[in-house]
Amino acid sequence: MILLIVLHICFLLFYLYVQQLFEKDKPLYSWFYTTLVIKVLSGLAMGALYLYYYTPSDLTAAYSNVSRFAVLFYSDNQKFIDIYVHNALAANDEVSFVDLHTNAPRLWFFVKLIVPLGILIDNYWMLNVYISIFSFMGLWNLANRIVSIFPISKTAVVIAFLLFPSVVFWSSGLIKESVLLGSIGFSMSFYLKWVYERRRPEIVELIIFILALWIIWNVKYYVFSILFFLMITHFAHRMVVYAFPWLKEYRVHRIVIYYLVLANLGLSAGWIHPNLSIENLYNALHQNYIDTLILSNNQNVFHLNQFDKGEWGMLWDLPKALICGMFGPFVNTGKGWIAWLAVIENYVLLLVVAYFLVDQTRKKWKGWTMEHLIVVNYIILMAAFLSFASPNWGTLIRYKVVYMPLLLLLLLSELPIILKLDFILFPEIVKETERKDILPTKD
Repeated sequence: MILLIVLHICFLLFYLYVQQLFEKDKPLYSWFYTTLVIKVLSGLAMGALYLYYYTPSDLTAAYSNVSRFAVLFYSDNQKFIDIYVHNALAANDEVSFVDLHTNAPRLWFFVKLIVPLGILIDNYWMLNVYISIFSFMGLWNLANRIVSIFPISKTAVVIAFLLFPSVVFWSSGLIKESVLLGSIGFSMSFYLKWVYERRRPEIVELIIFILALWIIWNVKYYVFSILFFLMITHFAHRMVVYAFPWLKEYRVHRIVIYYLVLANLGLSAGWIHPNLSIENLYNALHQNYIDTLILSNNQNVFHLNQFDKGEWGMLWDLPKALICGMFGPFVNTGKGWIAWLAVIENYVLLLVVAYFLVDQTRKKWKGWTMEHLIVVNYIILMAAFLSFASPNWGTLIRYKVVYMPLLLLLLLSELPIILKLDFILFPEIVKETERKDILPTKD
């Protein structure tokens, strides 16, 4: 086993050496190794946290079942195929397999997703490392794509996607959020490339894009739905504006068209999943809300007082759900040292939000584009869904990673101290500015 671990470490080092050859033309290349090392260390820390502090846990349960699949692969290949491929679980099969398949379908999917890697290396720590690298590569690709396409602060992008503590930590290691955020990163990156850089999709890119959406769908279908609908809405809106160029002169018209497309897609969401239909959405969210309270024994949770009163009560609770989703837990709500670290981070975030709102109001929100609006929609929809469905502070700390990077990017991209850091952390910006200053100007 030690020799196998050493071989895998050598393979990883070789892969990273080859990978960095392809990263040299990326705008954030100077931060590649620094942020990758932080991500890997976070994955190992996540593994230690769930192995020694949270016992038992979903992470150790996932590894235990991946390990059982790996043993079964080498000991009884036919039975492995029956269970892994066909879900042919007999009554005398391992209780954990039957329980996962019946009661935790998302964790069952996650386990089966990791099994091929577990067959190659049945080691708890190395699996945490590999999954962390997958998460990192998705976010790394998205961060570089954003910087390449939009005139935005590089420092803000690096902090939002690659350095912010809760984003880095809670999307590392052998947890569902790691593959979820990595997949979101890959899917968004390719979409931005195809739409904004107007490049034809390559076969490999299409395969990765489809696989990423498939993973998102199976891990959290409502995250897939929000992401997918916003992509379609954005693309349809761009097509309408290009078809009718005069719309570019009328900002209100473009916003109306955008929301008309989004509303029509939202009304037809039932074809993606029955729980997303207008008739079932409230009942599905409310049932998840009640189930979470019961599973949590009413501990470490927050209550939405009007939610039980139906759809209108849900609307009344929407502001509280958004505040809890984006800035919770608060003082005296979360328990434990992890919750207190989250509280400190959240209060810093609140200060940044306060500055952002005052600053943008002073500027009369000039410079805002459709892209800003779409990012705000994504944050609000994600925060609302997660808060209504999972009113537990512990799970919410993890789930927030699906929208926290974009929230941070929105807040930090025009913060004066961040803009000053650009010239310190990225010397090429200074050189580019100086080069522009000495270029001859036209009379």
